[in-house]
Amino acid sequence: QTKVVPVLISQENTTTKELIVTEPDLYEQEFTEVIEEDIYEDIGEVELTGEAGMTPDSSFYFLENIMESILVGNNPETAMKYKEEKILEFKQMVEAGNEEAAKKALQRVDKYNKIIEREVSPEIERKVRASSKAVKAVLGNIEAGLEGSQWEDIRGIIGENLEQEDRIALTAKISKSIE
Repeated sequence: QTKVVPVLISQENTTTKELIVTEPDLYEQEFTEVIEEDIYEDIGEVELTGEAGMTPDSSFYFLENIMESILVGNNPETAMKYKEEKILEFKQMVEAGNEEAAKKALQRVDKYNKIIEREVSPEIERKVRASSKAVKAVLGNIEAGLEGSQWEDIRGIIGENLEQEDRIALTAKISKSIE
């Protein structure tokens, strides 16, 4: 990513020159690190403990999704449970080399994330932040192991999900502070 940044040459002469910066935006990177540390500072080591449900490569997957949608409604705790299940399904599909099924699992994760972000409450804020941290660990490990251009789309979706997990955790933390 290339940026053009005006740079002041000297204090006496207010002339500026343009500097082309090709490194990642250091401010954005630093901001992200500080936010992440603060969001998860009181959350210890966590991991996903559930199990994957029916995977997207099953012909009956759509039935599971219908049932889950009915059971979840707008309940953020139930959405969090199913989101974690979908993350584990995603992991299985990546391990099986099934890119399309992996994408389907992540689409369901996104649906549940929107419910969690919208409905999070102070009573579950710590659980939500712990879940986000655990999900980020799983996604980060998966992303690190993806090689080859066929996984380019998945790597992009994982990156978006990692950012979404931080937003959810931040929303949860804020909900506690305005309780």
